[in-house]
Amino acid sequence: VMNHLGQSRIGCASGEPPVYPAVQYEDAEEAEQVQSDDADDVEDNPEAKQDTRETLVMAAWRAEISSSRSRLKRVRVAFVIAGSILVIASGFLLVNGIFVVKNAYDSTRSDVKQMKGVIEHNMFGIADSTQASNQASNVRNAVLAGLPQWCPNSQDNTITIPSGSLISEPKGIGVEAVGENSITLSFANWTANVEENLLSLGSFATEGQLGIHTALGEAYDKADEIEKRMTKYKWLFFLALAVIVAVDLFTVVFLVGVIQAWKGRVSRTFIKIQNFFAMPIFTFLINALCLLVCGFMITAVLSADVCTGGPERNVISIFNQQEAYLDPLLFQMTTYYVEDCSGVQTINEKNDMIIHSFNSHVSGHMSASKSMTGISGKGKPTQFLDTYIAYLEDVDNVTANFLADVETIDPTTLVSACGIEVISFLNIATLLRATMAEAKTRTNLAVQGLFCSNFNPIYIDIMHENVCYDGVGALAVISFSLLVIGICGLTMITLRVSWHEVGDQVSSIKSNDETDGENQADKIEPENQNDVTHDEEEQMSQDSVGDEETVDNPEGLNP
Repeated sequence: VMNHLGQSRIGCASGEPPVYPAVQYEDAEEAEQVQSDDADDVEDNPEAKQDTRETLVMAAWRAEISSSRSRLKRVRVAFVIAGSILVIASGFLLVNGIFVVKNAYDSTRSDVKQMKGVIEHNMFGIADSTQASNQASNVRNAVLAGLPQWCPNSQDNTITIPSGSLISEPKGIGVEAVGENSITLSFANWTANVEENLLSLGSFATEGQLGIHTALGEAYDKADEIEKRMTKYKWLFFLALAVIVAVDLFTVVFLVGVIQAWKGRVSRTFIKIQNFFAMPIFTFLINALCLLVCGFMITAVLSADVCTGGPERNVISIFNQQEAYLDPLLFQMTTYYVEDCSGVQTINEKNDMIIHSFNSHVSGHMSASKSMTGISGKGKPTQFLDTYIAYLEDVDNVTANFLADVETIDPTTLVSACGIEVISFLNIATLLRATMAEAKTRTNLAVQGLFCSNFNPIYIDIMHENVCYDGVGALAVISFSLLVIGICGLTMITLRVSWHEVGDQVSSIKSNDETDGENQADKIEPENQNDVTHDEEEQMSQDSVGDEETVDNPEGLNP
């Protein structure tokens, strides 16, 4: 558009090189307007008046030459300043903007990969815990089936054995003396207590553990998708680097051209390269960067808004909007790790509190269907695992007391009083203790894998360090730098005439005549051209050369 408007409308912004004026103005009267008032003494002398006119014309011509050169010098100075600022701003953009964003991007991608590893590890842990719980549940069911008749020969849950058959005093079995040589053992309340504790385990929290496994699987899929997307668009950083380097290279080319023109070493081939190759590409890149300024500024503002006052509240708001698309337990777990694990307490303090909670018994007993289903409402969504571990400990203690009481009876006497089948039941009860201990160990490992210390540091590194600290700061730098680059680049485009040399107006007009025939070269010839003698013309030429200290006559221009 600027090329089409031409120099007459927008001056140097048209890209056309400036030209020296013709030897004389079209009308000498135009030059006489600058004549001083003290020239009245030559009015009556035609020869003196003619000399004065010629002198004024040459003075005005030299003044116009000086003005053209000064104007071009100022344009070149402005071009060099804009180009220098652009190179500096692009360096600042690379060091404090793009490279910082790239590091934050790579760090986030690494954190997402690490999160995938943590999630996968917990999925294996939950799977092992579920498997151990299923095994313990099967053994528990076998114990419950045989508990009412664990001693087949007993009558109303009582047996009578010789008085010397007790190795030690039992704790849960009732002992009643019957005569001097026999005692009666009653275990009705004892078996009822064991049965109640075994039933309290319900389904061994397998439903809740399967729910956690499903939620973790969905989280793993989402993390994997994020990692793949981040890997897919990694090439954008190399594209940004290539664009900035290209802009810098073109800027250096333009600056070299301006410096060459300044020193009078103009290469027509180099000018054509700048005009028809470098400048179109440079213009496209600068306009693209100007458009990107808006996008980066909007992104910087939105990122800063998310991070204002801590990102947790805004992250939770985003999750609330996505609640309908997430697994319910995954939504609860995500909210817990973002909100409850990012409080005022430090991570170590919170871990100590959680570990203490895991290792302690849950005060009171909730119904198994409510406490170990995996849906705990607000708070810690995996609290049912802590309750499950507490129940395992209770049942293990009851089972251990049961076996300890049985061991107080002489084995031979016990088999004689109850029957040989009691041995099988006791073996199953012993196996129950082993399977519950395994289930407790595996569940403890699964719970430890779900600690805040495994997830929260990754979240803090992503949101607080990469996004809110490095990301927002780098986006602000990128926006500001691109704005400066855009302004300087547009200035260079406007002042692209800088690498041209000042031309001859007569030559310029003749060139225009050859192309469009709109201008006539003889319009600038003096009206009294025939009155100028050869000696006067030679004298004017010598005056022009002799006055070189005032106005540098361009090489090849013959007044």
